[in-house]
Amino acid sequence: MIIGRCIHLFRDESRWDAGAPGKSAKVRTIPVTLFYPAHSDGWPGDSVRPSSYADLFAPSSEKALELLALMGVDPDYMKRMETGICENAEVSEAGSPFPVVLFSPAFGVVKDMYTYFAKELVNRGYVVVTLGSPYESIFSVLPDGRLVRQSELVSQIRNNDKELWEALLEQRVRDLLFVLDRLEDWNHSNGTAPISMRFDLTSVAVAGHSLGGAGAYVALSRDSRLRTGILLDPSFHLIREEYHGRANVPLLILREQNTTADSLKGQMSDEVALPLIEGVRQLTDSYSGFLSMVKIIGADHMTFSDVPLHYQNEDVEAKHVTIKRLAGSFLDQFLKHRGSSYSDLLSLEPAEPFKSTDRQGDSSS
Repeated sequence: MIIGRCIHLFRDESRWDAGAPGKSAKVRTIPVTLFYPAHSDGWPGDSVRPSSYADLFAPSSEKALELLALMGVDPDYMKRMETGICENAEVSEAGSPFPVVLFSPAFGVVKDMYTYFAKELVNRGYVVVTLGSPYESIFSVLPDGRLVRQSELVSQIRNNDKELWEALLEQRVRDLLFVLDRLEDWNHSNGTAPISMRFDLTSVAVAGHSLGGAGAYVALSRDSRLRTGILLDPSFHLIREEYHGRANVPLLILREQNTTADSLKGQMSDEVALPLIEGVRQLTDSYSGFLSMVKIIGADHMTFSDVPLHYQNEDVEAKHVTIKRLAGSFLDQFLKHRGSSYSDLLSLEPAEPFKSTDRQGDSSS
């Protein structure tokens, strides 16, 4: 399948931007990327060509690569990385309208740094909408070419800065629900995006990584339009107790290998590890819907993004395959209601590179 991509900028004039410097941003801007099934004639062609990874940061690719180079990424390698994604390609008619997956990234991570995940779901017939977070992400590229860097306020955040973490989490939740509202608008009018009027909004999932995973979980607790969720190593410690027990839709939680209390304490401070462990307990004890929690053997926190690929870590590709299989089969079974592909996959344990876990992070098989 050909994978199309387009970008758009939403503006919510009802609120301030929690991460903006001072009060310079009276309007919350939400850049989004939409990945979608494209028409088979969209590539190859004279006007539509597959992008390199660097092209995902257009029209500010060079500025973005300069920032990534300061972090040890080779810009030339990013320019050589093929994505197989075609910008503004014609939307496929087959399978339309498409179920939708809203995706909220990890703290600081750019919205387009989850291509391995998005491409898998598009190949299965979903539209994936990834949400950017200006002033919080290391950088955000806006459609007019502006590149917004992470604000000093956010860059200096401390683990114990409860007020700012809660503000950033609340912002992520409101972003997700605001974008869902706008997709409903697009479904009733022929908007500027190629994918307008092609969403199946009776079949919407929400997913997220780290801070974005916590945001996805809270969004599930607030809006019944979200029919299922996937949390990639979520920040359990940021989820307030009041949000537990509200959602009961099918939920998949994928975690890194270190999930037990002892292993978590060995890699992070107690001020994060202890609330995180308690957050896992609260979620699992209160959740009344179908809940599957699985750890990926050999994975660390950033495995769930493209970031290891930027540093030419080839070992991560096998873990990405595992994550894609689990997430894709879960959505096929619980959002599309097609067969028992996820249950069948879990039945292959322990031969597979993943383990179902309990709330202590121990293997439950």
